Amino acid sequence: MAKKSKSKTAQVSRVGNILASAKKGHLYEVGVGGGVFDPKMSFVRGIRLPSLGLMHMLGFSSLRDSCTVLIDGKSGSSKSSLAMDLFNWGLPYAAAGAIIDTENKAAFDIASGMLNTVTLYLPGHLNMYTRICIEEIQATVGEELNRCRLMNGIGKKDEELSRDNHIPFILITDSLAATPSKETKDLVAKQGFIDRGHGGRTEALLWSGWFHTHESNLLDLPVISVFVNHIKERQEQVGARTVSKTINPGGVTQNYATTIHIRCSGEKPFISEKVDGISYQNIHLSCVKNSRGPTGLRTVARKCSMRNEDGTTTFWWDWVDVRLSS
Repeated sequence: MAKKSKSKTAQVSRVGNILASAKKGHLYEVGVGGGVFDPKMSFVRGIRLPSLGLMHMLGFSSLRDSCTVLIDGKSGSSKSSLAMDLFNWGLPYAAAGAIIDTENKAAFDIASGMLNTVTLYLPGHLNMYTRICIEEIQATVGEELNRCRLMNGIGKKDEELSRDNHIPFILITDSLAATPSKETKDLVAKQGFIDRGHGGRTEALLWSGWFHTHESNLLDLPVISVFVNHIKERQEQVGARTVSKTINPGGVTQNYATTIHIRCSGEKPFISEKVDGISYQNIHLSCVKNSRGPTGLRTVARKCSMRNEDGTTTFWWDWVDVRLSS
């Protein structure tokens, strides 16, 4: 009897230790000021995710910093507005950051329609740029990382904030593969047209080489670096069959150098209802890659819009957890 009792006690003790460890890991993964259970990743912090659907999809409760996020999708899939909504997730933490518009297109219009609350509360903390070649984009990213270091006093012994008190910094590049290299721009300026030898290969090489260093530059910085990209369908011959393959322009390094890869797609047919002048559309989000959690899970969120009297449009994401799926 004594033996049996001792064995049972040992089992209970072991289970108790496992549960205590699991509980400890969850307790401290709750945004800025929270640690991560893995002692080798103790410098990582994060901002809390806005919905149970995203927590289900990514496998954790907060989007950790010191990482790169790739958001892609087809045209009109709301990938740009999803990226910009991260600033609203960071509002409780006084998040700062920048938007780099590489297409001279709609990034600023979307931002002004979504981030009016953020810019109201954080004047001067959100920078916006238009950059028209890859070299300028990469240089601007470097300048913004330095701004993040200055804001948090990193590298200055008497001014540096403790890691628990670092101000989160969100950096959005929209989009990754929409701009030419300086070499390509100069060629077009010189001869007035582009030739087959510059069909995106120079750009892919520039991005691939740069991504090798970008992730390491984020180490121990409170930065979430977000890249928006388009997806393209490419036909490939496999034996006697022709198959369609989805690719991201801009080189393959983005696919394995990024920490989290999220793909957006709008429901078809698009759902749009007018309620008090508000339209909404359900957007499917799928996790293509996740270095810190499960891969392949999905969720559905709702993007809303409303036309204002002055002709502008206000956008916002309503994280109502339309449904969870895997």
